[in-house]
Amino acid sequence: MRFTRCQAVLAAAITLNLLVLFYFSWLQHQPRNSRARSPHRATTAGPRVTVLVREFEAFDNAVPELVDSFLQQDPAQPLVVVADTLPYPPLALPRVPNDVDLGIYLEDVGNCEQLRGAEAGSVVDERGFVWEKAVEGDFFRVQYSETNHLHVDLWPFYPRNGVMTKDTWLDHRQDVEFPEHFLQPLVPLPFAGFVAQAPNNYRRFLELKFGPGVIENPEYPNPALLSLTDG
Repeated sequence: MRFTRCQAVLAAAITLNLLVLFYFSWLQHQPRNSRARSPHRATTAGPRVTVLVREFEAFDNAVPELVDSFLQQDPAQPLVVVADTLPYPPLALPRVPNDVDLGIYLEDVGNCEQLRGAEAGSVVDERGFVWEKAVEGDFFRVQYSETNHLHVDLWPFYPRNGVMTKDTWLDHRQDVEFPEHFLQPLVPLPFAGFVAQAPNNYRRFLELKFGPGVIENPEYPNPALLSLTDG
């Protein structure tokens, strides 16, 4: 049987991916053996490769399971999922929390040089942070660096009839409108090692977003994906 050029390319790509997976599996066992022989080396050992998951036609339900299988072996393993177009609906990939959501008045976007620049494209500031317009909707994302995608999402809100609203909504419980009086005035609040300007009556604000008792019983935004009570 004669192979077409496309079939040959696809066969070569599959073979290459199998070799990469075999190599990765071999590397996964090397640090374990090294730790048994040399505890000192284990303290500096880390993921040596980044796993690339590449789809050729369309995403399917196997992609999240494939990612999860790697993370079960090593939660710190870097993985990248690549596609020619964004999947719709977005994939619910397993991950540990790596981002923070912050709100900003829409009218204040123009007062920030980096946000103004991000309207036209990605901006890397003098400290290496990457400012960009999110592809998922009308909001901004600030990444730790070009290689470390730990990030903060900045959501522009604007008042309408005394209620803070915005133009992009996600399927999250906390992603709801709220009364503007929570922001008038803002109050200083210790947060993540510094003092942030937070909504007044932050308890009522958080319970509006996440439900009663959220401060006493903290939980990740999506406990079905990852829960503080697990383990």
